[in-house]
Amino acid sequence: MLLSEIKTAGWEEDGILALHAFFYNVDGLDLRWLEDGPEIMVQYQAVVRKKWHDEIDKKTPDLLDISRISDDVLNDCKEIVASRRRKREKQAEIERDRRDKVSWDAQVEADDPPEPVPPAPRLPRAANPAPRPPPSLTFTAGKRVGRIGDQICAYARIEATKALSTALGDGYGLVPSENGLQIRPCNDFKAYQHVVPDESLSWAEVSDASYLFMAEIKALDWPREAVLAIHSFFYQPETHELRRPEGGLEVLIHYQAIVRKSWHDHIYRKVELFDISKIDDEMMADC
Repeated sequence: MLLSEIKTAGWEEDGILALHAFFYNVDGLDLRWLEDGPEIMVQYQAVVRKKWHDEIDKKTPDLLDISRISDDVLNDCKEIVASRRRKREKQAEIERDRRDKVSWDAQVEADDPPEPVPPAPRLPRAANPAPRPPPSLTFTAGKRVGRIGDQICAYARIEATKALSTALGDGYGLVPSENGLQIRPCNDFKAYQHVVPDESLSWAEVSDASYLFMAEIKALDWPREAVLAIHSFFYQPETHELRRPEGGLEVLIHYQAIVRKSWHDHIYRKVELFDISKIDDEMMADC
């Protein structure tokens, strides 16, 4: 909403891009999945954005580069949040001691001391899989998506495979491979019965998945140009004009699902990639 407002207010493009990068970089911090991570991110965003707007109001000539994450400010925010947590834990400990005393006094009166509560078992950490080598991805900047034919989603593809397997009669089915479609025994593969088609996800699910996907491709050292293109592809629908009209979100969800699938199909088939960062209006109209 803020980015939409400043665009309407006629902000300069440099300021819009800097604020865009600020929000995205904060959302992409590795703190998201930590216990205090979301609170640290909110604290950092509030502190830096307030300082930036104060410098704008004072017409400071050397304006803060809000697009870059400041480790010093981030560490200060971590300490602030940690201090809050310690205070909450102290208050919780005081309240817990008070409740324990009340319970103990009641047990003493009943001459039945309370039994100690065993600690919760600690689950072992899962072993990290071996990292895959980054793919070699090149694409022509500005190349349009172009018209994409009728798409078949993951769930429908599974159902079609099952139907073909039954039609063959001997328990065999068609599966994709590097050498095209191959016939394999159905026992070699099994469909996950709770698959949700990409087109049927909610916008919140698409947004959460995009952050996970971005974190994974960065960890796998994907080429910087590809990472930036994917970043732009996921971010542009967040501020697209279709978010407001009725049915607009469904169009955006459908667009990102089929365009992303087509892009990955191009990677799999080792053919020239289109520029996924560019919104194709004709493709959007088809959706």
